[in-house]
Amino acid sequence: MKLVVLADTHIPDRYADIPASLVKELKKADWIVHAGDFTSLEYYHKIKTIKPMKAVLGNLDAPELGKILKTKEIFAFQKFKIGLIHGFGMAEKILENVKKSFDDTYDLVIFGHSHNPYNEKIGKTLFFNPGSPTDKIFAVYNSYGIIEINDTIETKIIKL
Repeated sequence: MKLVVLADTHIPDRYADIPASLVKELKKADWIVHAGDFTSLEYYHKIKTIKPMKAVLGNLDAPELGKILKTKEIFAFQKFKIGLIHGFGMAEKILENVKKSFDDTYDLVIFGHSHNPYNEKIGKTLFFNPGSPTDKIFAVYNSYGIIEINDTIETKIIKL
């Protein structure tokens, strides 16, 4: 199963749309996972029409999205327990804050907020932030993520 993971797209606030190469990748996915900050309801609906999607509310999302999305989601793909959250607080403390939101029973925790990609296993949990495909406020490059779930979880950060 292939997941394409996004966060912090900030459309149309900071960018008109995601890059065409990423749209092609989204169409190849089994699922899209978005860790918040779509910013507009229209963009949420646009992404949702491409493939099935798991998503959470970001701190800069439109108020209408607060009626649709939760701040935290828990789900499973195959045998793996997955947590999804946007994140909160200062970008420098994002991992510390995200860790407080999930216990050590999770196989994978996906988050955003910092715009900075992160891909590291701590204990039994893989913490994964795809970065932002459109905004480099805290990062040196734009990025998104690909997660392959089969008997194992394989993660990649894709630089744009």
